[in-house]
Amino acid sequence: MDNEIQLPKVTVEKENKAHPYPYQISLQTLEMIQATIFWHICADTAAGKILRTSDGITRIEQELSTKGMPKKDWEEGWEYLYKYINLFEGLIFKDVLVSMRSYWDWYINKLAQFVIFGQNYLDDKLPDGKIRLLKRITFKEINEQISIIENSCSLDLKISDDSRGHIKEMSLVRNLGLHNRWEVDELYIQKTLEYKRWQIGEIRVFSDNDLRIWHKSLSEMINQSCKHIAIKYVSVPTFPTETLE
Repeated sequence: MDNEIQLPKVTVEKENKAHPYPYQISLQTLEMIQATIFWHICADTAAGKILRTSDGITRIEQELSTKGMPKKDWEEGWEYLYKYINLFEGLIFKDVLVSMRSYWDWYINKLAQFVIFGQNYLDDKLPDGKIRLLKRITFKEINEQISIIENSCSLDLKISDDSRGHIKEMSLVRNLGLHNRWEVDELYIQKTLEYKRWQIGEIRVFSDNDLRIWHKSLSEMINQSCKHIAIKYVSVPTFPTETLE
C-alpha cells in the first residue's frame, strides 16, 4: 500500500548479538518524534515571519477567503482566539507533547507484541495473565508499561529514576491536555510531585525546556528498552512484520 509506513531496513550480520526488530521500531519512533519537533519549529517560524510583515494578516485572510471561509467565521475566529488566548499560548509545545506520547504508545505496543512472540521460543513461557497485560499495555501509564515489560521478560531495563520521574510528569500533563483542556484537576494534584506549584483550575503551562527534558527522558526509555529486549531475544526467529535487508 502506498500510504503504509515501512519500518527502517537493517542489515542482519551472521554474528548478530541482538535481534533487529526492537532497533527498527525504536529507530522509527525516535525519527518520528524528531521530525514532529522539526516540523512544528519550522511551521511556527514560518507563521511568525508572515504575521510580522505589514500585510501578513491581510494576506492570510485573503487566502482563506479564496478557499471559502466566510468573513463572519474569520472575525469570530479572532474574537474567540483572543478570548481564550491563555489556552492557545504555547500550543506548539502542547502539540509536540501529545504527538510524542502517541508515538511512544505505538512503540511500546509493538515491543509488547514482540515480547509475546519472543517468549514462545524460550523455555520460560508467559502465563495468560502476563500475556493479557502485554496485549493491553497501552491502557497503562508509561512507568507501569515499563514494569510490565520488565516483569514479563525478567529484565531490568536500566532506566534512571530521574527519567522515570520526568516521564511520569510528562504523562500527567499530557492527560490534562487530552481530557481536561490543560486545566489542573484533583487527580493531577494527587499524582504530581509539583502539586505546590499549581492550583485546581489553573492552566498547566510548560516551557520548551520542560519539553526538552521530557524528550530526553523518553529517548532514554526507548533506547534502553530497545537494547535490552533486542539482546535477550537475539536467538528468536524473524518477527513476521519486520523488513530486513
